Amino acid sequence: MSNKIIVECSQGCRFPVNLDKHKDRDYVFCPKHKEKIRVRKEHFFSPRLDWEKEKEKRKQDRLDVKEMKRRKPRGAPITIPVMSPLLAEILAAYRKRQREVEKGE
Repeated sequence: MSNKIIVECSQGCRFPVNLDKHKDRDYVFCPKHKEKIRVRKEHFFSPRLDWEKEKEKRKQDRLDVKEMKRRKPRGAPITIPVMSPLLAEILAAYRKRQREVEKGE
C-alpha cells in the first residue's frame, strides 16, 4: 500500500507525492515552479547512539584511502638495501666456487 497524497503549490499546480519515498523529508519541490511545499508538519529525528563512532571511522577510512592513492613525489632518491655482512660472505664464497668450477673444466 502506497501512502500517496495530492499537494498543491501557491501557483495552482497539483501533483501526487508518495510519502513512503520521502520518509526523511518534510517538504517537496513543485516540478514546474521549483517551490517548496510542506508535506509534514512535524519531523522528529533521533540519531543512533553509535553514529559519532561510525562517522569518525568513515572519515578515517577516507583519509587512509586518500593517503594510499597519493603519488610519491618524482625525483625521490632510490634507496638500495644494504647487504648484510653474512650475505656478502655467502655471495663471495658462491662466486669463488663458480670460478673454481669454470677453471676445472
